[in-house]
Amino acid sequence: LYKLAELQSSILTLHFPAKLSEVEPARRRLAFDEFFVFQLGLGLRQKSVQESPGITFASNVVAVEKFKASLPFQLTAAQEKVWQEILSDMTQARPMNRLLKGDVGSGKTVIAALAALVAIKSGYQAAVMAPTEILASQHYEKLSKMLQPLKIKVGLLTASTAQKGEKQKLDNYDLIVGTHALIQSGVVFRKL
Repeated sequence: LYKLAELQSSILTLHFPAKLSEVEPARRRLAFDEFFVFQLGLGLRQKSVQESPGITFASNVVAVEKFKASLPFQLTAAQEKVWQEILSDMTQARPMNRLLKGDVGSGKTVIAALAALVAIKSGYQAAVMAPTEILASQHYEKLSKMLQPLKIKVGLLTASTAQKGEKQKLDNYDLIVGTHALIQSGVVFRKL
């Protein structure tokens, strides 16, 4: 199908090429093998993750609808579709593996708030990680304001706040917004 050179001859050719024109097919074979093994490893890892037990969250329809009603806007059709997909994943007994992409202002934060709300109302803490302290602070302010009507306690953990001892107070919060400080040693969650 791919018309690849044989492995043993490809290795010999790359080390001792008789002609320069033999190098490219040999390189192509070894590159194929490298990508194949990498893809196989990813597939096996994904299979083992899917087979491991996950947390089955309750859908918490009342809290979700109350949250949506408190927003100064309605979710768009695309946001609602993505939210229903995520909620469906969260109510399954398997780990969720999702990447939510979108332009600035497309509603990723409100979807994250909905997912966090479902986890929190199911008895867990939730965490939202941002790449910078500035972005983490902005998310903290936005999520605090969004979730305030539901009395959800939101905390902030960044390198700066961790130095002030905030790390020890994580039990007091339902949702913790932060930077990579969230995954540093010594950070302990109540039930993440």
